[in-house]
Amino acid sequence: MLKQINNYSGVVGVVYLDEEVKKFAIVHSKRGFSLPGGGFDDEDASIEDGLYREIKEELGLDIKDVEIKKTDLTEEFKYDSNKDGREDQYVIRPIYLVKAKNNKLSSVIMK
Repeated sequence: MLKQINNYSGVVGVVYLDEEVKKFAIVHSKRGFSLPGGGFDDEDASIEDGLYREIKEELGLDIKDVEIKKTDLTEEFKYDSNKDGREDQYVIRPIYLVKAKNNKLSSVIMK
């Protein structure tokens, strides 16, 4: 069973650099390209804790390197994986805007 916080099973961040030409971060993994984010871990006490942890893991940015803002958007899907605890699980993740305060991103940057 997936950990849930406030009926959400994870979190997603649209991470951007606020320059003249906006640049957005995406993560490349064995499954392809995606926005930074993921499911909650046991140490995540809040949605924002999960977002900060995922941003650190996937982009190398600390809490002091970003400003987050919740949106009214969500990502919703059903896992098609046979990974233990995820089979046929329905997931709802809130989407946050994440402004990077510097250019220390360790992932792919798209214009």
